[in-house]
Amino acid sequence: MTLMNCPACGKEISDEAFFCPNCGHALKNKSTDTTPEPQKPTASGLGITALVLSILGCTCWLGIPLAIIDLCRKDGKSKTLSKAAVGIGVFWLLIAIVARIGFPANFKDALVTTTQTESVQTEGTSSVSANAEQTKPVETKEEFIRSCIEIDYKMLVSHLDDYIGKRIVLSVKVQQVMQGGFFDKGPYYKVITDSDGNGTYMGNEYYMYDTRVQDTAKIVSDDILTIYGEFAGTETVTNALTNTKEEIPKIEACYIDILDAVTPVSPTVPQSSEISGETTSQENAVESAKSYLAFSAFSYQGLIEQLEFELYSNEDAVYGADNCNADWNNQAVNAAKSYLSFIAYSHKALIEQLEYDKFTAEQAAYGADNCNANWNEQAAKSAKSYLEFSSYSRESLIEQLEYEGYTHEQAVYGAETNGY
Repeated sequence: MTLMNCPACGKEISDEAFFCPNCGHALKNKSTDTTPEPQKPTASGLGITALVLSILGCTCWLGIPLAIIDLCRKDGKSKTLSKAAVGIGVFWLLIAIVARIGFPANFKDALVTTTQTESVQTEGTSSVSANAEQTKPVETKEEFIRSCIEIDYKMLVSHLDDYIGKRIVLSVKVQQVMQGGFFDKGPYYKVITDSDGNGTYMGNEYYMYDTRVQDTAKIVSDDILTIYGEFAGTETVTNALTNTKEEIPKIEACYIDILDAVTPVSPTVPQSSEISGETTSQENAVESAKSYLAFSAFSYQGLIEQLEFELYSNEDAVYGADNCNADWNNQAVNAAKSYLSFIAYSHKALIEQLEYDKFTAEQAAYGADNCNANWNEQAAKSAKSYLEFSSYSRESLIEQLEYEGYTHEQAVYGAETNGY
């Protein structure tokens, strides 16, 4: 500390003083306001989730509505990530729309036009351009079909790289119809071949992607088809019941001949089976319901809606769901495990997600209680996800985890596991 003279009274005082102790003259223009700066609002957990879903692309249809919900909330949280989620989601949707429109499978052989121009100079006149066009005809359906060959299943799966892009012909029965995603080339189907030739269609499985352009005939379960297309590698699928993965050959169908189309029977004109008393359409609905449940987890209402999407009447769809012998509690457990393999959930948030998928409150609670989740580890995963997109203090991170439904102990564990 050094001394200085007060500019007002001339007395010696410390140069660190704010006021002269003798005359009260103010010496330094220092603010005594110690009010802390307001903290910046933390990012919303819903906004983070929406951004993650939008970035993944195939789940942007979930990310956009979640972001919009977050933007409508007045909770004091930052909405920057939700705005980004909407922008990214819209971007993916635009790409999806373009991809959905697609091009004919034989576009590479489509019309090729080249123009040659010659300039002829004559005395006293201007230049004259002469154009000549050369064209290659578009490949016809008949030409494409003639180029398709039968390929042995074992040869196909044993030498995948050698056959990718090769044209193939198959006779199959549609076992299951799946709704197309944003980035699929169209609807896709699980089909079975008739390996022994006796019409039972219990042979090899394929995934068939419908890339037809001109033919828009609807395909439903149990249709018998001849497909002409290109081999496109394999599709990895997970059995929801056994949780095992398998590789199934994939065909992009360019042309399809429907040999035996199944027409749903109107409930006003029942066709009864002599043995069970079921109409044909009810029997088909039950078989389709069982097929769906072998592939993925459904709630009761979700399964009815899926069957209606496949053009079953509401009465037949309800009958199929009622008589497929499903354990809806077990379906909720399978659905819960599927969600947790993709993204972290708290116990509360997982129940809400299952209820959103139209499981009852009791089924949703059962699914969350019996999915063998470690909620501490789920909190740690959520905390890590938050920290990848935004900065948090220890307290704000714990608050964010509690806001997402984790208990205080779980939230503390999640923060400490990530270094807080």
